[in-house]
Amino acid sequence: MLGNRILFAELAATAMLPHVDAACERWRPDLLLRDPCEYAGAIVAGTRSIRSAQVGISQAEVEWSSLSIASPALEQRRSGLTTEIASAPYISRFPDLIDPSPFATTLRYHTRPTSAPEALPDWWTPDPSRSQRGAQHVDEIRPLVVMPFFSDQRTNGRLVDRHRLGSVVVPTVSPLDQRPAFGHEDAEALTAAVSAVLEDRSSFDGFTNITADWDDTPSAADVLAQLVS
Repeated sequence: MLGNRILFAELAATAMLPHVDAACERWRPDLLLRDPCEYAGAIVAGTRSIRSAQVGISQAEVEWSSLSIASPALEQRRSGLTTEIASAPYISRFPDLIDPSPFATTLRYHTRPTSAPEALPDWWTPDPSRSQRGAQHVDEIRPLVVMPFFSDQRTNGRLVDRHRLGSVVVPTVSPLDQRPAFGHEDAEALTAAVSAVLEDRSSFDGFTNITADWDDTPSAADVLAQLVS
């Protein structure tokens, strides 16, 4: 509550509101894109009848939960503001398979490289035949090693583990669903996790399940064109 409601919906929104409003007055934008926890833009967009969309920085369920926590402060500013935000398009790079969204309109996108990537360094893989990554093939991406410290990182860690996307390093002093506190004693576990994803991906096959989801999403430019059309 301290971060989502008091910091973001009250203090930050109050400080940013006159400046965002002044910028929109001068620029008269066709579309306002905002961080889900940046609420001054949502307030101004509604007041000035500017189309808006929120660009996700975490999982949709996390962003939805943040909005619910901030709602009392938002409703004090304008009745129905929470519904306005929840109804605005929500944009995310997370594939639908691992990130079901409660938002009414969710647009997924995929940023694709415009040129072939450089060869990976020799230390990256013991198999030289895999030192080149295809420009658009997600299955060439190595699994993740996640060390969740705070906030939504713990939720992300559970997602990585659940969908076999990599290895989650859990601190020895607290479980994954509580506040982690990493120390020197966790160095060995981290080293083992990094070695595992570098040397053998067979246990982390989740990327093959989300490749199609990623490849089927439009580009960021296409999503932007859709929003302003």
